[in-house]
Amino acid sequence: MKGEDTLMERRQFLAGLAGIAGAAAIAMALPRHANALTADTLTDTTPQEGGLLDELKAGSEESVKAEGVEVAQHRGDRHRRHGPPRRHHHNRRRRVRRRQFRQVCNRYRNRWGAWVRRCRREPIWVWHWI
Repeated sequence: MKGEDTLMERRQFLAGLAGIAGAAAIAMALPRHANALTADTLTDTTPQEGGLLDELKAGSEESVKAEGVEVAQHRGDRHRRHGPPRRHHHNRRRRVRRRQFRQVCNRYRNRWGAWVRRCRREPIWVWHWI
């Protein structure tokens, strides 16, 4: 018993040492002064110039002017694909056909002479006003 206890204590001690060494290595890798985020960079909301976006905008304008194509904007409205939006007239009623089930029962005598009733569900179509 005593040997197992000392073995466990050694393992815990070594695990603690490894954790301290890892924390020290991470602390050495990080910079001393964290200048990555400062209040000045967060308050400056003006876009930076000379980036890739400016080059793409300039290239597209030149190509459009060179080809003589008129630039148009499309909003992507829903009615272009599915028709105009429908107006719902709540005061108009219409008839619809719905499927319902009715119970149909048959009565007969079984082989011992007793009356037996067997029922089943039959689908029917019913007209409703909605």
